Amino acid sequence: MNTKEKRDAIIEYAKKQILVDISTLGFPLVKTSDRFRSNYNLHDDALQYVLSVYSKHGYMLTPIGVDLRNEKVMVLNVLPDYMVERCDGSSNSSDNNTIFCFDLKAKSDIKYFGYVNKRDVVSYRRLADECDVKVYVIFINIYKENNVIRIKKIGYSNILDKPIRKERM
Repeated sequence: MNTKEKRDAIIEYAKKQILVDISTLGFPLVKTSDRFRSNYNLHDDALQYVLSVYSKHGYMLTPIGVDLRNEKVMVLNVLPDYMVERCDGSSNSSDNNTIFCFDLKAKSDIKYFGYVNKRDVVSYRRLADECDVKVYVIFINIYKENNVIRIKKIGYSNILDKPIRKERM
């Protein structure tokens, strides 16, 4: 599958996301907690860092994951944050590394690197299989000091590596 076909397959796959009202699932809402919101702040800061690095190196980034943090829904077939393409003019290349997807997991401590919700792992692996695309999970240990983002450690894993490190529900 060339890059254009792969891009089209990912976009079509993204249109199939299924949203479920959390209140119908029978467990309490966590999205309202301060901790939940502060984790998203950490994620947003880390994501800005990663996006700037990819942009500086000539990659085109397309958001494919839907941000539903303020909605009372859960996505059953979760998508990674971004689809990434090299901007080297070889859009018809069959090189598997020309296009890939990534999801970012910001962690307050390196001991949490590798932790990914099982639902995410299953969804990302399905995307990788169905669209013949590599999907990476990027782990970043990040903190803010005097309103400046500091990166302590960065790691990543191909979602097809089994186990990714630890899967948890």
